[in-house]
Amino acid sequence: MGFAYVLNVCSKIRAFSSRITSRTRPCKSLGESDTSAKKPAPRPHRKPAGRKREPFDIENAKRLRALGWSNRKIARHTNVSEATIRTKFRQCWAPMRDNPGCTVPPEPAQQAVAAPKPPILPDALLRSPVPPASTPARSTPAPPAPYGLDTIPTGTTTFFLCRGESNAAQARSYGLAAIGIEEWHSVYASLPAFQAAERILVVVTRGEDNCRFIMSIAQDVQIREKCVISAGDASGFGEYKTTWVHAVCKRRHREPPWSTDPAFRRAAMERFEAANGFQPMPLPGSIDKIAELAAPSKTETSQGHDWFAPHRDEWMWRNGTGVR
Repeated sequence: MGFAYVLNVCSKIRAFSSRITSRTRPCKSLGESDTSAKKPAPRPHRKPAGRKREPFDIENAKRLRALGWSNRKIARHTNVSEATIRTKFRQCWAPMRDNPGCTVPPEPAQQAVAAPKPPILPDALLRSPVPPASTPARSTPAPPAPYGLDTIPTGTTTFFLCRGESNAAQARSYGLAAIGIEEWHSVYASLPAFQAAERILVVVTRGEDNCRFIMSIAQDVQIREKCVISAGDASGFGEYKTTWVHAVCKRRHREPPWSTDPAFRRAAMERFEAANGFQPMPLPGSIDKIAELAAPSKTETSQGHDWFAPHRDEWMWRNGTGVR
């Protein structure tokens, strides 16, 4: 005994009550119609759309026409359309046209709008203008040639890109392919070394004036997609001070010889980039990131006397702990 049983009992009670109700209802005769059905309600009367019709004074329109008014002027005066004025006149003069003895008043010509007259200029302005003196075109000076471009072997796909001649000379002192520029120019992209390049390692030392150098590379999408950048602080003090370019190139020189296997060379390059903090070149809109790459690190000591700095990189490299 559950929910199904209760539903079954309710359906039987409903059927029994409907049977009793049908027996007690009076029967209709054969000709009797069911008047209990409601007739459809009549549709409400809708008012005609548009504005209210007003009677048109044709006599007043004829009087104005006799005074020489045009259809447009009469329409504006009587607050009706010009087509309505034309139609009313045709209906009024239709019997006159059928009768040859009656003359229909001619329709006045529409007055054309007068064109505005040009302003009267003084004689000084009507004289022929004096042609401006031709100024010689300023020739844009050619950008300086990159430093060390002739040292890049033909077909080199990976090389270092540094700012200035001194940083490029430090990289070449370790036997590495390196080019130095003050800032990037679009004409450099047509040079064979940059056309054949697949990976360009950009190395800068924090604290130097590198914002313009980094921004010029970031603005050229053709060279930006090939570049990865690494920025670090200079270490040491006085004669023992070494730049970040010197430290990165030194680690690159100490790597074991590469194999001829492309997969091994690719893995070795990825390991070298990860160990030295290389990252994709920022977009030109990332002003904060470019300024962060050029500014000194916040973790730099205030005193600046780090006597162990010249030996720290070598010690960390030999022990396999990476770099700072």
